[in-house]
Amino acid sequence: MTYLYFLLPCIFISFLGCALYYAGLGKKGDILHCFGMSFATLCLIFPLFILFGYSFAVSGKNLGGIIGDPFSDFLLRSSLSLSSGVFGPSSEKALAGAVFYALIACLCLIFISGAGRMRTLPWLVYSILFFIFVFCPLCFIFSAPDGLMAYSGPFSQFLSVHAASSLPCLLGIIPGCAALGLQIVLKTEPSKPAMLILSLPGCFFLEAGLMGACMGEVILFGGSPAYAAIAFLLNSSFSGLCFAILEKIFYKHFSSLSFATGLLCGGVLSLSCFRLSPIFCLVSSLLTSVAAFFFMRLENRLGLKDPFQILSVNAVPGILGLIFLSFFSPSSGLLLGKGASLLAISACSILLSALYAFTLSFLIAVLVGRIGRGWGSRPLDASDLGERYIEEKGWIEKK
Repeated sequence: MTYLYFLLPCIFISFLGCALYYAGLGKKGDILHCFGMSFATLCLIFPLFILFGYSFAVSGKNLGGIIGDPFSDFLLRSSLSLSSGVFGPSSEKALAGAVFYALIACLCLIFISGAGRMRTLPWLVYSILFFIFVFCPLCFIFSAPDGLMAYSGPFSQFLSVHAASSLPCLLGIIPGCAALGLQIVLKTEPSKPAMLILSLPGCFFLEAGLMGACMGEVILFGGSPAYAAIAFLLNSSFSGLCFAILEKIFYKHFSSLSFATGLLCGGVLSLSCFRLSPIFCLVSSLLTSVAAFFFMRLENRLGLKDPFQILSVNAVPGILGLIFLSFFSPSSGLLLGKGASLLAISACSILLSALYAFTLSFLIAVLVGRIGRGWGSRPLDASDLGERYIEEKGWIEKK
């Protein structure tokens, strides 16, 4: 548990990394807005998760295996105890888990924030609705101890501890598919990256947070944090190298952005593949890099509006990670003679999370669109954050 307390700030650092990454890839008039969106998401979702989200998504009484009771652990009342006039944890692991999943919820929404140029008010409304109707139900299904597809749920006899758990879906498949639904409504146009000097350090901060998430899940559910770090670095570094080589083959040059994109693909892949042996980590990284690279090319040819490659960087590695886990898992892998049960459960997890996240995100975006007129028509730094007013008038109005 001591390791987890060290890793929680690493996940927090990933918020800064995601803000930097999106700011550098967006328009020059949106750089400050990207930071504002990330911080606004953190300030909104973290209190909501502590208020009722932990009970709703993880610890609440089981309501049909689909959702938890949002009031059974309202304000963490089952996870806190009062001793000598001071609040402390009645279950230290449960309290650390509450903070862990609260940060994961924030990071999931921050990933989606790159899907379009939304103004702050529509984005906050979207975040609240997405958190309640998409994130919490899916988190309960995959993460709660008695969730429908969790490690101790009704299908537990077919699953390893990690199989079909929350992280591959919550930080890979769900943000990618939700972003697609949001992009269809917003009709976001790709733009030339404004400042790659921001995106590259942002990528490394984001990688630190994803590695903290991998190691944190190992600590919560059992395993070796040291090997999780080794597998994460293997996946990320090999994916970055593969991306650069593919870019050299098809575009006749290397670029720093290709290394960064490959690192992020490998990081998301590691959310499900950090329990595999080193040789299977390398095989998974190679196949995922090739798939993500050609999916990006397919997006460009089909004219899909995916300015920050959220589908390629999040959804593709998240989906393939669960599939590779089903084939190569030492405890339940198909290629190791353990049967196809894990593959069937993983396929159901992928289809459920992808279709549900896409459909609800699309419907929520249509609803929120009624209050978001002009949400991306002008430079958002000036129109939404008032930076032009600050430059012209100053903070204090002169008499």
